[in-house]
Amino acid sequence: MIQYTDLTEDQKKKYRLLDNRLGDIAEYDRDNLREELKEIDDKWLTDMFKELDLGLEEQEWNEETEDDAPAVDEEEEPIVQEGDIFVLEGKGGDHYLIC
Repeated sequence: MIQYTDLTEDQKKKYRLLDNRLGDIAEYDRDNLREELKEIDDKWLTDMFKELDLGLEEQEWNEETEDDAPAVDEEEEPIVQEGDIFVLEGKGGDHYLIC
């Protein structure tokens, strides 16, 4: 978060207006964005940029992350059971994941 503490009320209003407008006029460096998203390795974030068609398809995502997945012992009792509820706490409010 960036915080400016020495702005006048008029400057604060102008800043808010300009800051809200930046998203409308911004352009992406697609090559840089693609590389940054690959390094971050976050599918949710990558999905936010799908409309830009960066070539980060589902298959490519799976290929990059499958190697990192832990081995699964099919005979072992699962930790998560059907009906379990997880509370995901976040700044925007709580979310619930029901299995």
